Amino acid sequence: MIMSIKFSNCFYFSHPQIGYGWKLRLDQVVVEKNIVEALFSLFDFCSGNEANTAPDEYCLDLYYNQKTYNAILHAPTQYSTFSCDDFSHFAGLVSELFYLPKALEKDKWYYMHGGAVERYGKAFLFLGSTKTGKSTLITRLVTKGYSYLTDDVIPIYQENLNVVAFPKAIYLRDKRWVSDCNNMFSIKSETIYLHNDERYVVCPKTCVLLNKQLPIAAIFDLRRNNQNRYNNTLLNKSLAFPILYMGSRSPYEMAKNRLMASALAQNIPVFSLEYDDPDVCIAQIIDNFADSFLE
Repeated sequence: MIMSIKFSNCFYFSHPQIGYGWKLRLDQVVVEKNIVEALFSLFDFCSGNEANTAPDEYCLDLYYNQKTYNAILHAPTQYSTFSCDDFSHFAGLVSELFYLPKALEKDKWYYMHGGAVERYGKAFLFLGSTKTGKSTLITRLVTKGYSYLTDDVIPIYQENLNVVAFPKAIYLRDKRWVSDCNNMFSIKSETIYLHNDERYVVCPKTCVLLNKQLPIAAIFDLRRNNQNRYNNTLLNKSLAFPILYMGSRSPYEMAKNRLMASALAQNIPVFSLEYDDPDVCIAQIIDNFADSFLE
């Protein structure tokens, strides 16, 4: 019975700007796996009695029973149970549940699928389809002195098009880049699986303050090539619009997506950036290009 589960700790994670929050209740086995530290350490959080009294509109119960890791999702109009035999798959599942679109939906906020970093008080956004290297690029830029904003979830305030940090852990596909991470990251030994795709978890030790809004300097649509070259092209508004429209994390909110894609295309420079090696090529290019925006 669910009521017989003994939870040894409770955590509450929140974002002060967005009004986004999750309660996590964990049994001792899951606590010892350090899943909280690995996935959510840069969000505002509390634990123990303070967390127990926090809002529980969105709640995950995580526990180990009968050789399986189990999760119970409590959310408005939704109650679901999940189980995995393997902890790596379980950690990936928990990460996906934590970023449910419904939990992110808040008035005045819009979310794009991509990564972002900060330099000198301005945000640089990176969009692109799966396997275009968004997470790898974000990781490499942080090692070069950029401040971490987000990977995968970009919150944009609708009224002024400013961005805030959403500092989830970064999941890399290529283990080579993990070994190159410098002392600006906490490296987690565990791997996770997202949609049966193995990822390596790295966590920036710091990020931009969660309550700080930043103007967007530029948006880059990433495209990979195998020709060991780069090509960076400023797009006109008609070419930028469909890229921004398709970059939404909520594809069914068509009216909102059209409005925001149009506003971003009208006010923010959007570039198509083709590249090959993110370490040798793109990090240096973006570094030099970013400085031209900040003069």
